[in-house]
Amino acid sequence: GTGIAKAVVDASVEELAAFVFTLDTAERKVKARKRGISGYNVKRVNDHTLYYNTTRDLGFMLNHRDWRTKVIWKKEEDGKVIIDGSDTKDVIKEYPVEDGNVLASAHTVWYFEPLQPIGEIPQTAVTLTTSVDAGGNIPTAAANYNGKKYLSAVSKLRKRFDKTIDIDANKRRQTNEGWQEVQGRFGNQENKNNTFQLEVRTIEPAKKREFFSTMRLHKVDDQTIIITTKPITTNEEKKQKHRSTIRHSILSTHLNPSSKEITSMRLTKIREKETKFELTTKLELGKKVQKGMVQESLKKHLAVVDNTAMFFLNFLGSEEVLENDGKLIGEQLMFKVKMREKRKKKEEVVMTFIKENRALKEVAVKYLFFESMLCAIVKSQLQPSKEVKGRAECLEEEDGRKIGSSLALVLATTLTGEHAIDEWSL
Repeated sequence: GTGIAKAVVDASVEELAAFVFTLDTAERKVKARKRGISGYNVKRVNDHTLYYNTTRDLGFMLNHRDWRTKVIWKKEEDGKVIIDGSDTKDVIKEYPVEDGNVLASAHTVWYFEPLQPIGEIPQTAVTLTTSVDAGGNIPTAAANYNGKKYLSAVSKLRKRFDKTIDIDANKRRQTNEGWQEVQGRFGNQENKNNTFQLEVRTIEPAKKREFFSTMRLHKVDDQTIIITTKPITTNEEKKQKHRSTIRHSILSTHLNPSSKEITSMRLTKIREKETKFELTTKLELGKKVQKGMVQESLKKHLAVVDNTAMFFLNFLGSEEVLENDGKLIGEQLMFKVKMREKRKKKEEVVMTFIKENRALKEVAVKYLFFESMLCAIVKSQLQPSKEVKGRAECLEEEDGRKIGSSLALVLATTLTGEHAIDEWSL
């Protein structure tokens, strides 16, 4: 059968490729025995090629299987790395198949793609694709069990290089630096009114709109801050806007210059680590703009409230998240899936969302089935329920797909969503 596993890992392409390709370490050999690999031999050809020979116990009272594999890695010009493992007869005489064993076949490809780093932490999208023919008559249960065990290598790789703590620390540091700058401006002796302002330029490229505004932040008291934005209107500022438009982007020459935005935001401290966020906004998008386009733009501008809430929710660990927080996280995930870019798969959105949220990432690292379950849920394909047994910490990615894929049918056949979730979770 054929299987695919994906993950985003907190390490560079080179670091991950080196770890996967370096199969002849003492650590690998020790772990191989624990995974039922009784025969384990690596023969290096050069820095890019090696032979990987194994004998595996598949369980279920099956004869042992032998694999003879040639592994080659290559780095492409765009920084991506591919590691290919294919069947070979080059070493069959040097490493013959043992009596009673069956020579199996497999083709495995590791694909490492560099992503934008988070602070100083490199990010890599990892994809493992494997096609295996174990030879002979293999029970379905045995095939599924061994397939899941092999594909779990991606999840284990993510766990090994997990840097959630460092990423969260970097995000917190950036947030604190920004707040310290704000406090510094308020603490300036020249700023007697507890107010400062700056000019802001916002572009919506897809709709060819731009907004030039003056943003003013005013500290009312120790509990309340008000932020307002108003469009720039004076002749001199219009000239500056025109020059800035030409200087910053060729695209801007095609933007609607009559777009205006007036907003008012009130931030009120409720208690420690809890703030009330209120936002009102007024948009003017110019003449001949359809009502639907106005509503769409308005939704995007109001989304700043949810985006701000999610920014800080992403800092919370799995043990700090409350029920209402969890609901908001779920709503934001579904919103991200709905608003994803064309040709972007739902699974990619889920993986990125988990990566950015500390609580979800902690759960995904602890429970291998969690990410694949969420991916199956957002796919929302009607499939019959499949029984999954075992403790949560023992479930694999395939179990997660079974659990998640069963939700759509339950939702379709149950009166309310709340009742559907109750039935699905039993």
